[in-house]
Amino acid sequence: MKIPSLISRRRFLQLAGAAAVLPRVLRAESAAWPGIGISIFGANTWEEGLRDIAAIGYKNVEVHLGPGPTDPTVLLPPGRREFRRMLDSLGLKISGFTTHTTSLLDDGPALAQNLDAIKAAAQMGHNLDPGTRPHLQIQSNGVSEEWGPNRAKLLDRFGLFADTATAAGATLAVKAHAGNAVDTPQKLLWILQHASHRALSANYDYSHFEFTGISLAESLAMLLPYTTFLQVKDARMEGGRRHYLLPGEGDIDYAEYFRLLRRRRYTGPVVVEISAHVKVRPGFDFKTCAQSSFTAVDSGRRQA
Repeated sequence: MKIPSLISRRRFLQLAGAAAVLPRVLRAESAAWPGIGISIFGANTWEEGLRDIAAIGYKNVEVHLGPGPTDPTVLLPPGRREFRRMLDSLGLKISGFTTHTTSLLDDGPALAQNLDAIKAAAQMGHNLDPGTRPHLQIQSNGVSEEWGPNRAKLLDRFGLFADTATAAGATLAVKAHAGNAVDTPQKLLWILQHASHRALSANYDYSHFEFTGISLAESLAMLLPYTTFLQVKDARMEGGRRHYLLPGEGDIDYAEYFRLLRRRRYTGPVVVEISAHVKVRPGFDFKTCAQSSFTAVDSGRRQA
């Protein structure tokens, strides 16, 4: 399988040497705010998860495409049609799809598998949300130390992934994740500014920046002009390691968070992420966690 490169080395050098790169202000297509959403990662079944989040008051759902009941290899066309019917009956919208890939630096068969995962995610999106451009989310994976010697390759790969998503009728949001090759607002901003790809945007999650010395306001100022999807959860450092928590369990001030979003006129989805760190807690219950998360986030929104 021959995999084309979107950006040649010469083109990369031309972009990197540009005197100025103007930000692309990306906003939700609909004038109506899509409301607070949640990923159904952690629900026992997608049917139960959808019913629970609708009853709590969530307005949209992020579909987790990794191992589990909504994996594209598990949720086949008949199930996808039922998923769509259930969304309609509950009044829920889809905010995005979490797409699982290996490191973007991978070559050979692993790269081909990653591109196939993007195509499969886009097809799932068209099945579950017909008539829209599915919003797919990925991260770089890898480790932080790979950034320096590989940022040109990462730029090329993000472009290739965005090109693949575009060809499949989808868009792509990139998430900076603590410990990954792209793990800071500055790195993600560099990718977005130099990729020059209209299908590429940011998935913003402050929990990955919280202990890096950069404030919520500073990181939002950098990334919000490029952000089409925003995830919320808390984090805590213990023994030098980051532990992800439910919204309201940490130190993020959600009232201030929503004030900043309103001030900067963000109109995209705000989606709760229940981390795998929470899912492994003894006695984990998806509905209980979804309820406490909604209370914390919605309380902040109302205060703002």
